Amino acid sequence: MVESRTACNGLEESNGTSIQNVLEMHLKTRSIDSSFATAERTTEFGGLTTMTRSKLSENTIGSQDNDSNLITYNSIVADSISHEEHYLSLKSFFAACNGTYRSELLQLLFPIYSVFVVEQVDMDHHTSAQAFFQKYISDHDERYKRDIGDLMQLLKSNEDQLKCRIMEMKKKTFNVVLTSKTLNYLMQHLRNSNNSVLLQTINKHLNIRILDESKFDLDQYWVTETPSEMDEEEDSEVSLLKESIRKLDTLSKTKPSIILHSFVNAYQGLSAVTFSPNSNVICAGFEDASIRLWSLNMKKLGQYSQKSANSKPNAAVVDAPSSENIVLRGHKGPVYAVRFLPEGTGMLSASEDCTVRLWSVQSQTAMVEYKGHNQPIWDISSGCKGSYFVSASADQTLRLWASEYAFPLRIFAGHLSSVDCVQFHPNGNYIASGSSDKTCRLWDIQSAQFVRVFVGHEAPIFTSAFSADGTYLVSGGNDNRVLVWDIRNGKILKDLRGHTDTLCSIEFSKDGSMLVSGGLDNSIRVWNAEAMLKSGNEGKAGSDCLVSAYSTKATSVLELHFSQGNLLLAAGLHETR
Repeated sequence: MVESRTACNGLEESNGTSIQNVLEMHLKTRSIDSSFATAERTTEFGGLTTMTRSKLSENTIGSQDNDSNLITYNSIVADSISHEEHYLSLKSFFAACNGTYRSELLQLLFPIYSVFVVEQVDMDHHTSAQAFFQKYISDHDERYKRDIGDLMQLLKSNEDQLKCRIMEMKKKTFNVVLTSKTLNYLMQHLRNSNNSVLLQTINKHLNIRILDESKFDLDQYWVTETPSEMDEEEDSEVSLLKESIRKLDTLSKTKPSIILHSFVNAYQGLSAVTFSPNSNVICAGFEDASIRLWSLNMKKLGQYSQKSANSKPNAAVVDAPSSENIVLRGHKGPVYAVRFLPEGTGMLSASEDCTVRLWSVQSQTAMVEYKGHNQPIWDISSGCKGSYFVSASADQTLRLWASEYAFPLRIFAGHLSSVDCVQFHPNGNYIASGSSDKTCRLWDIQSAQFVRVFVGHEAPIFTSAFSADGTYLVSGGNDNRVLVWDIRNGKILKDLRGHTDTLCSIEFSKDGSMLVSGGLDNSIRVWNAEAMLKSGNEGKAGSDCLVSAYSTKATSVLELHFSQGNLLLAAGLHETR
């Protein structure tokens, strides 16, 4: 019995050794550190020895507040190709995040980049390390200037210095501050993808601190070392950077560059004008019921002529494109409004014939005719996605349309006179209208009821615009005043005066720092929007907000438009004297 037990124990030891050898070979083929697999074992009911527990502890990352966030991985040796793949994967993930997460997660990009360069040098892959360093150095800004300098010194080190520098940089850790919400978001991504290399790098080289969201301020933690480790040179660099940011903010409030397009000898009678979203096309409506388009970048707008769309007697017609413009015909009365859809592929026009037409910019044909109003339509505005638009008419109503239906979805009634202008709110849930009854109204699209009435103008209102955040509404009209309204309480925030004739167009700059207004007094005025929108000055005159005023020789300003680069485009009718 004793001999039999001994033989059995010997068989167990033999099988254990064999299994261990096979396991080591399997891990070696997958580039996994075999020291993890060969950790001492114990017969204590599947327990772990001190060595194994230590290894698992090193290979674990988790939140200080939530044990369920723990992630365990195996030590992996990655090559240069794997490094680049993981770096690009992480970079793409950050780029796809929303702004709240991205501003925090971008702190991880440089530490990962730095560690990958050091690891490639450590593996004697100097050529690939140099290539990786040069290829992605532009991803990182001045805040990492000293760390980038250390990497450059490492790549230039000779054999005697190299080993010492590698050991020093492998011990380096980076301090990163994340909110618990952002860390959980990152962990979820790492769990759902093959990101073992990234997990290993984050665990070994990043010291992640968890902050409460209500106390988080990224500006306090934008360096890789703690504030106590910063030297005087770094302090001066941070000060210079902040000063540069301040100067840029100041520069954004300077006078804009302006291009004025004057319509000369417009015998057809100019009645409406607008610019395409990309600022490459100008479109005008005329009193002879025609619509004309001009290219502003010297490219042709059409390559063919189409004398009739379908074979209907009232079908829209497009004249053959000339070197100057393209003419669209279809309306039966003066065209009072033209607007491009946000994506720029379609265009809307409104006319005295009580219809709205949807045109294809590419084929220059009218695709749909919308009927519903019983009096002339003065203005149209499309939503942020372009599938919905609203029209304002002399019949005292507004109507909401969907591009795929020829009938209105909502009718907004409440004004006591002609509705002269309309504007979609940035969130797409409200619209603002201005009327000859001297009021502006804010309407809820779902209920078709007005939720605010803005009283303060002394004459009809012909133009309006929302601030980028949708908090403020600006209106202007026949009383030569620009009124700034606080939508939250319906009160006048500023009363901007200076124009001497009717206001025709109001527009905010793309960055929200400027407001411009133009009208029949042949002038453009630029206002400081940031100073204008400060609370605490309700109802005060806005003369202190005027940045500059520009006068044309004899051109009334009918339309203002900011390009994506904040270049101001203006258009109007030149009056021959």
